[in-house]
Amino acid sequence: MTDDVDRLTVTFQDPADQFSDTTQTMPFQRGRTVVHRILLQKEDPPVTFDSSKDLRAPLGHAGDNMAELELPADNLLDKDGKPFKGEFQT
Repeated sequence: MTDDVDRLTVTFQDPADQFSDTTQTMPFQRGRTVVHRILLQKEDPPVTFDSSKDLRAPLGHAGDNMAELELPADNLLDKDGKPFKGEFQT
């Protein structure tokens, strides 16, 4: 890197889809060796739901739920705006 760089932004992507993609900005100090530790969160497996039933799904990773998504039954639309019938994955 050149001497005028004081931070670096990197996006970590997992092609095997086992870990969540993340973007980190890491600061640097001129004249010092800097070590950064990046912790990747394990990707939760997809959950299958039936659109004809009420949905309550936790939002978050690995049990660290920040919120919950609630959708009433028969409330999903397809890309053409028509009611979606069947199963879907989150």
